[in-house]
Amino acid sequence: MLHPNLSLIVNRQSKEPFAVLCSNTITERKIASIYDASSTIPLYRYGSKSDLLYSDRGTQRESNLDPTIYKAIQAIVPDVQPQSLFDYIYAVLHSLSYRERYAEFLKSDFPRIPYPRDAAAFHALAAQGQVVRELHLMESPLLDTLITT
Repeated sequence: MLHPNLSLIVNRQSKEPFAVLCSNTITERKIASIYDASSTIPLYRYGSKSDLLYSDRGTQRESNLDPTIYKAIQAIVPDVQPQSLFDYIYAVLHSLSYRERYAEFLKSDFPRIPYPRDAAAFHALAAQGQVVRELHLMESPLLDTLITT
């Protein structure tokens, strides 16, 4: 998170209701829960620790997504990009129907993300996830229309 990046912040187990946040900076370890440590899952990796400490090669980023899963999603959505997949995941995790359906599971393990049905469903959810992400990161053009006084 020392370079431009996005991360999901989730809890594996919690006594509290499921929460997910995103960040583009370094975060506190209990940001998604008061009682339990949160896990930060970055979208991109920047070289190895030695690269970051001893050379400028650490500026090359690569996706932190599992290559096998990413290829499976590319078979459904050929034009998928890491950030649009991040937005899809963010939309799914904020979906009320997802949270209700998997409520018991979300109390005991990391959330599991369903594969998209088709490219149209993926893009619709990714667009909604982008709106939520931009609002949460205070980057949304909608913020100019909200009353914040």
